[in-house]
Amino acid sequence: MNEKRDAVTENSDGQITLQIGSQELTFAPTAQAYDALQNDFMPNNKIAPLKNYLRRIVIKDHRQALDMLLQKPGMPAAIATAVNDEYAPSIEITVKK
Repeated sequence: MNEKRDAVTENSDGQITLQIGSQELTFAPTAQAYDALQNDFMPNNKIAPLKNYLRRIVIKDHRQALDMLLQKPGMPAAIATAVNDEYAPSIEITVKK
């Protein structure tokens, strides 16, 4: 089953809601949780930190639905990418020589 992210919304209190198939999940990312994710990545361990991060930031009412989705291949990376694309600012950085 290949589920596609249909919609992403961010509300005024910084929560990010994803519509994944028929599931709606709301996350409340923080700088501390985002930094911990970056620090937890290892060359041979990427999925466990993504799952832990998502479980840390999902709102309590949506934890069970998230756990079901995280069992599907590719979902931890897809969901974390969708959340972080909204949460972390996108900037252009160039190196001057």
